[in-house]
Amino acid sequence: MVSPFWRIQRGQFMPSLLETDLPQSLLDHYKDMIDPGSGVASLLGFLAPFSR
Repeated sequence: MVSPFWRIQRGQFMPSLLETDLPQSLLDHYKDMIDPGSGVASLLGFLAPFSR
């Protein structure tokens, strides 16, 4: 089952994430940013709606 949040958000990832490899493909996407600190901050920002 695909959540409404994921249906909206998955389009922002280029190249597309491998949904069969989640959550690893999500971690890899943010890990590959130039500055590791900004990658962590960006990942946490993406996940923030789940903390409400």
